[in-house]
Amino acid sequence: MLKSLIYICDMNNRPITYILSFLLLFTVLVGMQVYFLVNSYALRQKEIVETVRLKLKDLEDDVDRFDDSYYMKNKTYLELFVALDDNKINEDSVRRFYNDRSDTVSRKLKKYVDSLFMDLGYQVAVKKELTSIYSHTKNRDLLTKNITIYESSGDKGKENSLTSGTWEMSYSKSTSEKEKINEQVKEDEKIISYSFLVSRKTTFIIANLYWIIFKELLLFVVASLLILIAILYIFYITYKNLLKQKKQVLVLHDMVDNVSHEMRTPISTMKLASVNLQKKHNDCNFSVLDRQILRLEKLLQPLTDPAVTTETSEYDLRDINHLLFDLQTADINGQVNLLSFPKESIRVNKVLFETIISNLITNSFKYGAIEVSLSVNLIDDMLHIKVLDNGQGIDENEIPYIFEKFYRVQKDNIHNTKGLGLGLYIVKKVVDQFNGNINVKSQINKGSEFLIVLPYGK
Repeated sequence: MLKSLIYICDMNNRPITYILSFLLLFTVLVGMQVYFLVNSYALRQKEIVETVRLKLKDLEDDVDRFDDSYYMKNKTYLELFVALDDNKINEDSVRRFYNDRSDTVSRKLKKYVDSLFMDLGYQVAVKKELTSIYSHTKNRDLLTKNITIYESSGDKGKENSLTSGTWEMSYSKSTSEKEKINEQVKEDEKIISYSFLVSRKTTFIIANLYWIIFKELLLFVVASLLILIAILYIFYITYKNLLKQKKQVLVLHDMVDNVSHEMRTPISTMKLASVNLQKKHNDCNFSVLDRQILRLEKLLQPLTDPAVTTETSEYDLRDINHLLFDLQTADINGQVNLLSFPKESIRVNKVLFETIISNLITNSFKYGAIEVSLSVNLIDDMLHIKVLDNGQGIDENEIPYIFEKFYRVQKDNIHNTKGLGLGLYIVKKVVDQFNGNINVKSQINKGSEFLIVLPYGK
């Protein structure tokens, strides 16, 4: 029995262990899927960016009109930088100057770039900017923010570097060419030199990059989700079957525990009858042996044929008297009084009916009762079974727990009675099987009353 209890406890802990183990493994699997997905995304993004960069690498060499080298070498632009350096114009004037000249270039550039990536379906935008105009003359940067030279599209996205460069530019002019000079000029011409370090960069964006990668990885994402869903479903089915098997095992253990518990009374009675036969031949002892053998057979029948637990048969006053006589024969030190029983026979399942009565009575004697009274009555199509004893009673705080499996009433944290705590548990199981009710009243040192009400004739 101890091994059975340990096994049941182990069965109760197994589902939690299985769930935690599955959650751990499933989390690892999801993490691996996410890791591979993120890596695939990053790798594919890098490949697309490199493909675009490769196609655009000859952009400035092949199409001169998209290159700003002309603008850099053109005297007009140098004079623009000189004017900015001399504070004759401001940065916004330079920005407007470039914007006015970039519209035509931008439109041609867009057509050219679109033609490069039409087959691939990439939406690419190219932008070239001045990032710095550093004046060596004044030792300062003339720009506070970048100036767009041209831009093929206004799409937004992550910028990727295409090219960058820096030019040294110089410009000289005589004082006679200057319109205003706040200094005295000698008759000889004075040459003023300007030197600039001009930096620019070319970047590109792929406006539909995320959509491209999403379409390419969609199959992988869907397959991963289906795999995870399949794993969850398989675990659900497996866990469901495990719970079903666990329930079957618990039912089997309950049945074995119940049978083993109920066999103790017939065996004890048979032992006493056997001892009495050895001392003196008596027909009464043979009757006791016959009844207990029959009861043992009925107790073992549910193991092979569960349907017998629903069979009913006639049960009368003679049957109940035989039961009480056998109980008192089985080493019970006390008196059992039958206060009432229906005059006509009743139809009950004999094994379960006697299981209720015998467990309640033997339980009373275990806990100090000297006298136990039994009443069985039919009231309004309900079968009332009342067992009243004068035992040590049950503490009010313990009453809610007395029907739990293996629970035994303690006194000073010590179990003073023999048994495994199955008797009242079995009673409660039988009562629940027939949708009945059980009520307990008890007072310490005065006794207890158990009233069971079962539907009858339905």
